[in-house]
Amino acid sequence: MRCVYWVQWRFILSLAILSHRRVVAGRRAPAAVGPGTPRGGRPRLPARAALAGIVYVLRSGIPWRMLPKEFGCSGVTCWRRLRDW
Repeated sequence: MRCVYWVQWRFILSLAILSHRRVVAGRRAPAAVGPGTPRGGRPRLPARAALAGIVYVLRSGIPWRMLPKEFGCSGVTCWRRLRDW
């Protein structure tokens, strides 16, 4: 008799835990984060400035770190944007 109650209690407890996990997981579900969604930090540089830097580096053959400051973004930023595209 005692074993039957233990099995029933264990089954009820497992159902409670599963339902709690679903509720907690539903609360913690992150919002969809896409490329246009702000995530904090610095504002994203315009794509045109990054594209101009990428084209300049690829056409001239200079290293990414030597990209002139006149383009408005660093060579690392241009390299990351090219990698992401």
